[in-house]
Amino acid sequence: LAGPWAVVGNVGDSRVYRLRDGVLDRLTVDHTLSRAMRLDPGRASPLDHVLTRAIGAEAQVTVDVGVALLARGDRFLLCSDGVSDVLDDELLAYVLNLDPDAHAVARALVDGAVAAGSEDDATALVMDVHDDRPGGAPWIC
Repeated sequence: LAGPWAVVGNVGDSRVYRLRDGVLDRLTVDHTLSRAMRLDPGRASPLDHVLTRAIGAEAQVTVDVGVALLARGDRFLLCSDGVSDVLDDELLAYVLNLDPDAHAVARALVDGAVAAGSEDDATALVMDVHDDRPGGAPWIC
């Protein structure tokens, strides 16, 4: 976090989403061969899991970096492909809107991914932006 900004960096196929006013936006792109070849994202492909960038694969890696302005009430989801591969964005948005308890939502996403048959690691971290701190900067917990 940098003042009212969230700085988002990603490599690989783990994702960062922001839920604002009930609308889910993906803030990252997957670094996979299927995406690089512009294959239909709605259809599964064996190339979905072939990474074009990964930490540790090369001596140096290019990291995508972006910024997102924080707003009170925003909810952020960081998740592994073990979650995002089996739960589509519409379902992620639905679950993120269900409960004000970030921990309970993260647990529900992981449990849902496992129940949906995820064979990859299923990890979810949910963070909420709360009221402004003294000095005007929002804070996350």
